[in-house]
Amino acid sequence: MRLFSVFLAFVLCLSLSSCSARRELHTAEILADIMEYCDGLPRGVIYTSEAEVGAEGYLSPALVEALWGEDAEEGFSMLEEYSVYLSSFAAPYEIGVYRCYSATDAERIEELCRARADIVSVALRQTEYYSLCQNIRIYRRRRVVVFLMTDKPDETLQYSKEIVSQYG
Repeated sequence: MRLFSVFLAFVLCLSLSSCSARRELHTAEILADIMEYCDGLPRGVIYTSEAEVGAEGYLSPALVEALWGEDAEEGFSMLEEYSVYLSSFAAPYEIGVYRCYSATDAERIEELCRARADIVSVALRQTEYYSLCQNIRIYRRRRVVVFLMTDKPDETLQYSKEIVSQYG
């Protein structure tokens, strides 16, 4: 009977601690929150790690290389999950949310996002949208990295920090 009481107390403590744990959101949920905050984004495509090969929203290896550079495929192997919005019309806005397997992997993905910022700057250099390159913000917290290129960079960055910090 004493062993049963100890076991019951252990199970009760375990269940109480699991109830207080923060829920880890999917990157698609975080992206949707950020996009809603950025009211008025132009139409675009949302690419997710959940998309089936060939379906809309599938980020092909060729597109990964074109957007993030030659070493990107290796970096993407460090991702547990990702969701990326790319505008397909009007100004070239971009929001990416990447959840890595580890905090060390997140450091590598942050570097990949910085390389993405350089690629975008070069691509937009001779266009009317070059000023948007000054709006690129990159944020890393634990295993999550957020890439932002919007018309309200600092406000969106602060909002993104609040969203990401609410979850594990």
